[in-house]
Amino acid sequence: MTDDILNTLDSNFAKTIKTLSQELRSEGYTIKPTQGLRTLEQQAKLWRRGRSTSIIKQRIDFLKENNCEFLANILEKAGPQKETKIATNAIPGLSWHNWGLACDFLFFDKNNKIIHNGDAPEYKILAEKAENLELTSSLSFKSIREAGHIQAHQFEVLSRQTLQYVNNHFKNLAANEIRHTAQTHC
Repeated sequence: MTDDILNTLDSNFAKTIKTLSQELRSEGYTIKPTQGLRTLEQQAKLWRRGRSTSIIKQRIDFLKENNCEFLANILEKAGPQKETKIATNAIPGLSWHNWGLACDFLFFDKNNKIIHNGDAPEYKILAEKAENLELTSSLSFKSIREAGHIQAHQFEVLSRQTLQYVNNHFKNLAANEIRHTAQTHC
């Protein structure tokens, strides 16, 4: 496994991902992580892909109306994206990637060749093993099924209070990072 990516993940989640990899390796399979922790800015760019200007504006306005200015600004600053295919339904802060609790993989067959077909049986094996470790594979999602995506169990933001918590959590992280950077450069 690539330690650089695993080191970006929540430590308990990373241990479970290593266990998943070891189980697959013992059966002759290999998975390589390609994405772990994702910044809010990266998430904003992914979310904006394939969405109309009016849909993007509606989501930004919704965030602002619900006292989530920090997330709204992240989404707004991401700007237009060229890609036309929707990549994610999770706005910044609502992806497990933003919390270090998701990992995307390339899956390799027993001949060490990348398996590009998400419907291949190997991805079903990956999903089953992940589920056995109490993880969620995006193959179980109703939309945007990315075969190599594994995350902690699903969650949904069901209330404005929760959305405000997410907004304030990341706003405070950013403020602490700015303070830390300023202190180390003085």
